[in-house]
Amino acid sequence: MPIRPSAPSTSASRRDPARRADVAIAVATVLLTVALAMPAVADSLLLTGARVLPAPGAEALDDASILVVDGKIAALSEGALERSEDQPPARTIDASGLVVVAGFWNCHVHFTESHWFGAAARPTAELESKLETMLTRHGFTSVVDTGSIAADTAALRTRIGAGLRGPSIRMASGSFVAVGGSPAYLEVGLPELRTPEQAQAVTEFLLGLGVEGVKIFTGSYLGPGRVAHLDLELVRAVTEAAHARGGFVIAHPQTRLGVELALEGGVDILAHTAPGDGLWPGQLIERLVAADVALVPTLKLWRWEFERGGVPADVVTTLERHGVGQLRAFAAAGGTVLFGTDVGYMTEDDPAEEYRLMQRAGLDADALLAALTTAPAARFGGGTTSTVEVGQPADLVLLGADPRHDPSAFSDVRATIRGGRVIFEAQDEQGSGAP
Repeated sequence: MPIRPSAPSTSASRRDPARRADVAIAVATVLLTVALAMPAVADSLLLTGARVLPAPGAEALDDASILVVDGKIAALSEGALERSEDQPPARTIDASGLVVVAGFWNCHVHFTESHWFGAAARPTAELESKLETMLTRHGFTSVVDTGSIAADTAALRTRIGAGLRGPSIRMASGSFVAVGGSPAYLEVGLPELRTPEQAQAVTEFLLGLGVEGVKIFTGSYLGPGRVAHLDLELVRAVTEAAHARGGFVIAHPQTRLGVELALEGGVDILAHTAPGDGLWPGQLIERLVAADVALVPTLKLWRWEFERGGVPADVVTTLERHGVGQLRAFAAAGGTVLFGTDVGYMTEDDPAEEYRLMQRAGLDADALLAALTTAPAARFGGGTTSTVEVGQPADLVLLGADPRHDPSAFSDVRATIRGGRVIFEAQDEQGSGAP
């Protein structure tokens, strides 16, 4: 979640430490009682006639066929595939004229809107409809939840594992802030870090519950001209505890100082650019790249947030330009870029503008594809590569055109497949599925 030019909330819940403790205990209780679900049985599937982009920079395969068995890519070939009579696919999709790429990652989402509350008991059709609107119709087969109500996200991903149509979810929980550092744009208080010992203990506790990462606010917006920064020793306590358990840490930086604190403290990922302080100096970018700190730019967020906050148009344009410039310099220096939009906080779910702004920052189609697939897989994939290769999970997106020829094609999603199962199909004018 971003900076927002508004007055701090006076909600009683954010000022009441006892209330925050009750919420934390409730979240922990639900997380501890959520059982791991068996994955749903995947459909066997055959795609024919497609143009396949196996990976960023790889040579395209034309008129290709992809056979999916038990949720994984069993065969990939130009031309027709011969398949065993005793293992016919349950469904064949004629993908002629379409382009197949690996399933997309959105590395900054939130399940904080009211329709996610009580996800464990929500009707399946309702959740699937909301997931489609927010994520799967845009090709997202994997997402990283960067700070929501942990119990609801845990319940949601358990239900997806049991068969509900939706993306794979990684969780970065906590959303820890400095003392008095709950952002002004939130109606509830966030948990505060006070000592290194406490920071270590809560990080170990969260990862012990099964979340993959921890989110911290190295900088958080308190109101015009006021930012709360997390002490460096607290940042280090979180990252050291998380890394010792194989977890990752993602930071909301807010300012250049927030970026510096994240870098010095060993954070793995920046959740945003930080346009309020202008362009980043070259030395800072070199240090970020050398430390392998990844960046989720969230460029579309800035105009959306500042315009609704009443910021003058010329200031909004300047801030957006700074965000684009930060990404341009970071990517040009070889930094790892992860695609993410902050959807769920941002109510506009269409990522088309994010693609456009990233292209404006100098990322070509292959660089965008890497940010959507292979780069996040390397961070979060647990051994998967998010490429279209034999042996990889059949997480696939069918596009209406080749993004190497038409950059807007990333937004032209015709179907989304996760684990060999079609979880979204675009409808044609007659209302039938397409393809």
